Amino acid sequence: MAQSESRNDHVDKIKEAIANTEHNMIQADEVLASVAMSDEKRDHLQEKNARRVQSMDEFKHALEDDFPQ
Repeated sequence: MAQSESRNDHVDKIKEAIANTEHNMIQADEVLASVAMSDEKRDHLQEKNARRVQSMDEFKHALEDDFPQ
């Protein structure tokens, strides 16, 4: 595989990971807003979304590394 193809595949995978993470965050926010749950479960879901935000930042930095502005 040529280097540019490999790089494009890497970028596509990062973009897909960003999209999936955003989707999961939205779903979690909807659940938090509409479903009754224990404080423990609510805290767990909020912590999970906080980790997702961190992951999104890492994904975006990885894209910047591949394609600096």
